[in-house]
Amino acid sequence: MNFSGWVMGVTAAIAVTALADIILADGNTKKFVKSITALIVFAVMISPIPALFGGSFEPAALIEEYQNEDYMIETALARAGFRAENLKKRLETVGVSGAEVTIHLGGFSVSDDIAAVVIDLSAAEGAVLSDAEIKAIAGAYLGVEANTVYITGRIDGKDQGTD
Repeated sequence: MNFSGWVMGVTAAIAVTALADIILADGNTKKFVKSITALIVFAVMISPIPALFGGSFEPAALIEEYQNEDYMIETALARAGFRAENLKKRLETVGVSGAEVTIHLGGFSVSDDIAAVVIDLSAAEGAVLSDAEIKAIAGAYLGVEANTVYITGRIDGKDQGTD
């Protein structure tokens, strides 16, 4: 932020404070608004200080960064749901219909790295494949290691195809 921009910001903040002081009637609301506007004026006045230490203070940039991060998280979750639905369709093509697929993303990052895949076979029909075969299909389809794929809900509690 350049010097003239800073002066204009301080002037605008003081003008808004004066306008609020004129418009509002005396009372608790006026005191509250005056304290808030005083904080805004103070924040505008000290905003160039971080630049003295090689940093910057741009409130708009901070807000935009948080909005972008929220968007990235929402996008990663939507992609995980889409990938889960596609894996469910892939499993149906090999004879495992009715399976529920859940993809868990890793950590608190905005990436869509897969931490775990849970395939619930409790409502599945025709699940004649072994757990190892289902894990291999899911791992290959999603590009993850088979040990990150977990199978739950076998009706008999056993890994079918290994008896």
